Amino acid sequence: GLAEVVRTKLTQRIAQRRRKIARRIGAATCLAFLAGVAGWHFNVGDTAPSHPTFIATTFLVEPVQSVLADGSVVQQANESSLEFEMGDDIRKIRLSRGVAHFEVAKDVSRPFVVFAAGVEVRAVGTAFSVQIEEGRVEVIVTEGRVSVGHAGDRRDAPAPATTDGRLPTPSGHAILDAGEQAVIELSSNDGVALPPRIARLPDAERTQRLAWRVARLEFSATPLAEAVFHLNGHGHVQLTLADPELGKLLVSGVIRADQAEAFTRSLGTQFGIVGERNGDVIVLRR
Repeated sequence: GLAEVVRTKLTQRIAQRRRKIARRIGAATCLAFLAGVAGWHFNVGDTAPSHPTFIATTFLVEPVQSVLADGSVVQQANESSLEFEMGDDIRKIRLSRGVAHFEVAKDVSRPFVVFAAGVEVRAVGTAFSVQIEEGRVEVIVTEGRVSVGHAGDRRDAPAPATTDGRLPTPSGHAILDAGEQAVIELSSNDGVALPPRIARLPDAERTQRLAWRVARLEFSATPLAEAVFHLNGHGHVQLTLADPELGKLLVSGVIRADQAEAFTRSLGTQFGIVGERNGDVIVLRR
């Protein structure tokens, strides 16, 4: 009926808004307050935004984690799409959309192979991420070693690893070690992957590229007391309010759930709130 249509439209609009915010903020660790951007006014003691149609919400966005039958652990972003096929001689994963990180259980008799847009990423016991972006595939190795190359439409199992776990290098494939990134540009006409471009990623850039693996909190006109409650549930640094009235302050933005210190710095910049650190506790006061 009409009510269901309205509910569906509202859900779609909220989802679209969340995606826009996530793209704008990216993997930044600091909270980007949106006060003033849409004409809202935030002051200590405010209990509602001046915009009459805005809905106060808090979203927790975190990757979906699965443990496969072989013990491998897979994390994938919410909008990613994966298919698994655990055979006797190969473990196949097909990533058709988005990004996923794999912690592979070692099994030298069954290589672990991820297929993504014509790219094959192969490992035995290691950890790496694979992401499909517009026009390219990105691979980041966080532990161990993988081989990367063109898979085409081949569905047969590649040769197994040697008995000591070393990876043979298939023809046309490149080897990546921990800390390295491969970017494979895709052909615009037939989708065939071109030779990979390999580089070592600085620690800060690697952390940023993999920040999607950490839970993210999205606040929209959220009372500070509620924001503090959610942040305290995800990090070892705990926030507390010196004045309960301070908890009525409304905040909006996106932040990694483990970044209480960055959240405190943003409160200072935007609202002049001071954070007094005592061990793993930060007291927020005017």
